Amino acid sequence: MKKNLSNIIKKSTGDSFSISSLAMETFHSQVEYEALEQDRSNIIEQGKEEATRIKEDAQAVAHAIVETAKREAVLIKESAREEGYKQGLGQARNEIEDEFSAGITAIQNIKQMIDKNLVEIFQSIENHVLEIIFEIAKKIVGYEVKANKAIVLEIITKCLAKTRERNHIIIKVNHNDFDMVEEKKEYFQRKVRGLKMIDIEESDQVFEGGCIIETSVGDINGDIEEQFHKIKDVFLNE
Repeated sequence: MKKNLSNIIKKSTGDSFSISSLAMETFHSQVEYEALEQDRSNIIEQGKEEATRIKEDAQAVAHAIVETAKREAVLIKESAREEGYKQGLGQARNEIEDEFSAGITAIQNIKQMIDKNLVEIFQSIENHVLEIIFEIAKKIVGYEVKANKAIVLEIITKCLAKTRERNHIIIKVNHNDFDMVEEKKEYFQRKVRGLKMIDIEESDQVFEGGCIIETSVGDINGDIEEQFHKIKDVFLNE
């Protein structure tokens, strides 16, 4: 039966009318002719169905291949992206570490420079501050001297207590203090036991409120300005 069907299919592809002609010549029965036509129609229909099925199967296989290829392409793309991300992340991390290391080095260098020059910086600042402090202190003392004229009397008394001179003492004071000191001349002479002579002189070289005691054995400097200079020199040269 399969052999006959094959022969019939082959013949049908050549000339569809040859089957009918052959059937007419070979079979004279109308019933046999209709049966043969029905078989031919069934075979053609089966061929169409088989062709459709094969086409659908081929399309399904092709679709599956395409979908598989798409999935593989997506996986490859994601893998490449992840690999690139990892590489980029690693590169970025390395760059950040390098920058961080460079920053630490720079900070250490700056710290070393600061440590090296810190003493000089503090000394410079300290000297400047001390200059300001002494200027302020000198002004304060100046105001105090003007407000309290008795200061010069106290300073002269303390200076006289240090001298061993008994013959002649000269007390030099600022011209603003001269009159008041001159009035106390006898008082000062009594402060030095056994002193024979004392003189009071004006001097523009003496700061107001201060004095200079001149003796034959040396001078005693009670000048406020001079005392400021000495104290400042001690502090600034430490």
